[in-house]
Amino acid sequence: MQLRNFLAPLVALIVLVGLTPPALAAPSVSADSAGTKPVGYSTYVWGNVSDSPNRDVWTEVKLGGSWARSQSSRTNGSGNYTLELTYGFTTPGQYQFRVGAATSAGTVYSKEFTLARTSFTVSSAGSKPVGQTTYTWATLPSAAGRSVWTEVQLSGGWGRSQVRTANSSGYFSIPLTYGADTPGTYTFRVGASTPRGVVYSKPFALQRTGGSYRVDAYSAGTKEINQTTYTWGTVHGYAGGRVSTQVLIGGHWSTSQVTKSNGSGGFTLPLTYGANTPGKYTFRVAASTPTGTVYSNQFTLTRTAPATAAPAPSPTPDGVGSDLLTAVNRARAAGATCGTTKMAPARALSWDALLAKAAQRHSTDMATKDFMSHTGSDGSSMSSRVSDTGYDWRTVGENVAAGHRSVTAVMEAWMKSEGHCRNIMNPNFTEFAAAMVSNDNSTYGMYWTQTFAAPR
Repeated sequence: MQLRNFLAPLVALIVLVGLTPPALAAPSVSADSAGTKPVGYSTYVWGNVSDSPNRDVWTEVKLGGSWARSQSSRTNGSGNYTLELTYGFTTPGQYQFRVGAATSAGTVYSKEFTLARTSFTVSSAGSKPVGQTTYTWATLPSAAGRSVWTEVQLSGGWGRSQVRTANSSGYFSIPLTYGADTPGTYTFRVGASTPRGVVYSKPFALQRTGGSYRVDAYSAGTKEINQTTYTWGTVHGYAGGRVSTQVLIGGHWSTSQVTKSNGSGGFTLPLTYGANTPGKYTFRVAASTPTGTVYSNQFTLTRTAPATAAPAPSPTPDGVGSDLLTAVNRARAAGATCGTTKMAPARALSWDALLAKAAQRHSTDMATKDFMSHTGSDGSSMSSRVSDTGYDWRTVGENVAAGHRSVTAVMEAWMKSEGHCRNIMNPNFTEFAAAMVSNDNSTYGMYWTQTFAAPR
């Protein structure tokens, strides 16, 4: 009887022990990140808190052996979270983080993880002959609409050079001007302003090589006396140097007008010798380069007496306009394939002075305001610019370009582009004008406009 009384509680205890539920698992925090990210770029940590939803969660960064709280948020209905890792945004290095969460069991932390911040990378040509324009470019979203600039390494320090503004996507293109005239290897980096401070790119080298220099010069070929005329062209391989006209007098070359080429090596110089006297005059252009003076092709300007008793002729193109009209009509006479469409030969276009005003206006606008678009800085369109001159048009078209250094180069580019090629070959156009304006303080240096139309 006593034994039975002893066993009954023991059996009850065994039953009770067998019915006790298992202990609940302690809350945990998971954390994942990209592991590495360039400075100036946003990056995040994400994960889950295995507890009830809508819990406070935050990042902590290790500084001097201690943890400092940074960004905070809350988990969603599934316990998931995403937090930006902001510490070290502007400075390359290794940063230790962890994620903390307020749980039902108190504060719980994730495993520690490392974020490596590296310098962001930009692109460049790497090597360029002296005198030729070259650039560095990249897209940094955090610099959108903000200042970006180049710096060159000088005697162990960095000196700021060219400054630009990144576009709305963070894209920028900046000329590398330091050392443009001197062979050698130069180290650059790009600095960029961001909402969290200045960031710098990985340094990169540009090698300036001793180039071969060449001068191409053009002229109208013939001009009445007392009319202003010019020579224009390009110093290939060297920009910003002294250029001058030379005229052949008695078997010797005599220097006349002097200027400097622009940032693309382009130049325009007046031909003044013989301006008041009919005759043929032989000229050339001399250009100073790091290896000495280089001379252009020789060319002849014929000065004619003014026409008498004949009605005043329609305005005709000078210089670049004349060359572009010749090139366009040569292409129209030959026929062309624009993209995949074969275009039949078309009749020659004639020059129109009103269209010339529209073309000159737009090229001047682009060169002055440093942009390239069919929309003017004042919001004008190609058709409105033509209408503003008083030209009553039935159909109208426009080609624009920037950076090309000669008529040959810009025509080649236009003919390789289907839309531009179609304008040039369009048989509905009957009249034409063109203009080129240069600005050595601009991004592209030379800005081109062709205007096509047919009157009502």
